[in-house]
Amino acid sequence: MKKIEDRQFFSVVCYAIALFVGTVGSLALSAYFTESNNTYIFLNFTIPQVCYVASVVILGKLQGYGGKDFLQKKNVKASGYLLALLIGLGTFAVALMPNQGIQILLQKIGTSATVTVPTFDTPVDYVLGVLTICILPALGEELLFRKVFCDGLRGAKEYKIVLLGGLFFSLSHLNLAQTVHQFVLGCILCFLYIRTENITLTMVVHCINNVLALFIEEMTGADFWRSWIVLGIAFVIGFVLLAVSLLLLRKFFPKKEETGTKIKKPTVILLGILGVLWGITVVAGLL
Repeated sequence: MKKIEDRQFFSVVCYAIALFVGTVGSLALSAYFTESNNTYIFLNFTIPQVCYVASVVILGKLQGYGGKDFLQKKNVKASGYLLALLIGLGTFAVALMPNQGIQILLQKIGTSATVTVPTFDTPVDYVLGVLTICILPALGEELLFRKVFCDGLRGAKEYKIVLLGGLFFSLSHLNLAQTVHQFVLGCILCFLYIRTENITLTMVVHCINNVLALFIEEMTGADFWRSWIVLGIAFVIGFVLLAVSLLLLRKFFPKKEETGTKIKKPTVILLGILGVLWGITVVAGLL
């Protein structure tokens, strides 16, 4: 296989292959399991992540990109991981109130959009939940949506990479309930990676977000997060944490050089395909 010299085109190829194989796998899965089945839920979370990792690793190997090209860790001190912790907590807390507002809005128009999560009846369910919903996405999605994507657009204007990264990440989940939060989270993760060039930091933020999303209602009770007072307090605390964290990130990790790299047609086409798939999936779910 001829080496793809253009890293932006390489990122598009990785996306396209992972998207196609993952979609086929998910459709095949639906034919054998009901959506409320734990096995289906765990596999449905696992299939896309396996596709992301396999696409990056296999294509990377064929293209001559070694492990150090994808998992290279910069010399970030413990303070960098503390910053990632604050960003993860802040991002999640800020999202709670808007997410609740979106759910109420959808209910008023006679529909709903939720993310199906497993039931935790046994210790094995907890282990599989953490592995497939918290750890694997933090690995697979960060390798593809941050490392490969952001490196492919290296040299473009920072805000373009951040916004495009947020769009790709958000639309790829094909779920209305996650769209706004995943867009904001995707933008923040792209910004964090661009400034630090350390993929392990974004993996930490991603994992924190997923752990909280999966277990926070179980720890506190779902009704606790239906109070607008609680949501308002969480929003204020999260906003402060996030604002301070991002300001520190800007101060201690300078902006990278912008060489005028352009967003090429294959990237725009892939984004359009994702948008169409997202629209079809959302409409089908609402009907």
